[in-house]
Amino acid sequence: MQGKPRLHCSILTSYAAKTSLHIGGPVHLGQSYLLVAISVLIAPGSGPRASDSCPKGVGELAYQNAIPDSTGRDNVDIFVICTDGTGRRRLTDWAGLDAAPVWSPDRKQLAFHSNRDARPQRGTIPDVAIYIMNSDGSGVRRVINRFGMNPTWSPDGQWLAFVSLPELSPADSADVNRWTAQRDIFIVRTDGTALRNLTNAAGSDNYPAWSPDGRQLAFSSRRTEGEDWTEIYVITSDGMDTKRLTFNKGGLSGCCEDAAPTWSPDSQWLAFISKRDGNSEVYKMRRDGSQPSRLTRDSTFDGYPSWSANGQQIVFEKHRAAPRLADGPPRTPDSLYVMQSDGTARRPLRIAGTRPQWRP
Repeated sequence: MQGKPRLHCSILTSYAAKTSLHIGGPVHLGQSYLLVAISVLIAPGSGPRASDSCPKGVGELAYQNAIPDSTGRDNVDIFVICTDGTGRRRLTDWAGLDAAPVWSPDRKQLAFHSNRDARPQRGTIPDVAIYIMNSDGSGVRRVINRFGMNPTWSPDGQWLAFVSLPELSPADSADVNRWTAQRDIFIVRTDGTALRNLTNAAGSDNYPAWSPDGRQLAFSSRRTEGEDWTEIYVITSDGMDTKRLTFNKGGLSGCCEDAAPTWSPDSQWLAFISKRDGNSEVYKMRRDGSQPSRLTRDSTFDGYPSWSANGQQIVFEKHRAAPRLADGPPRTPDSLYVMQSDGTARRPLRIAGTRPQWRP
């Protein structure tokens, strides 16, 4: 069925700022790195069945990791591993970018963005898009032939939301400043049909996250005139109502950015990255923006949180000071960490990687 998105409880029956991002490593809020993405798709229900590949009571993570090639540049690939450190598997392996993996609700597939089909052209929009593959790394397919990054699944597994660009003239497409100034959240069926611009607003939206109850998508955006930092918003799944959740007092450019929201399994909480206290830390708040609380307190970057399936724990990435490449941010995080959802009992997983996603 096409037309306006409609929602029935947790079943979706129809149908993400110049944000600080970086493909193969941390988000350094206050710096802008364009993330390039390619989407691939497998039809829902196809491919291998979800299996319990980790011991009982042990979670499984998908994540990306930068592997230096013979020239010293990083190839970013997707891996999975059990939270006890066992069962590590490399799902993608090629000289380029496969990043931002997210599990399908049925646990059988992963969506991600990639530049594996890119034809580099200086001064034009990068050829990057959204893909889907089976949970064992097989069956990789591209979802749609347009720029796309940072995918997220609808709770029924029939739709993907992702970051893309509004339609641009050829002249605007050749202007880097133009196509980094506005990015919107789009939705599309997993077969590549029924594409729709959901946010369609001036400004730059990023990091969409679909609520498990299907009612809303959270995202970060730099869209308010006079504010040079990102805040967190929610939009209803039909695109009809948008609400701002965070209200930081910026001052210096990028000093207080909130980004990369992620939902708790019961849809009542959002965890996210914030620099509101001067350093990139993990915070959480209620779905209406109330009761914000800081979960990590470190002098280095903490970010990209993801909730465990039972909502009791949060995995995140932590970075130490690292050498900077000539053309980009630090290369490798110290480790992925796990903590209780109240910020206590933090422990390292001793896994080098970024953008962790807990399997549902």
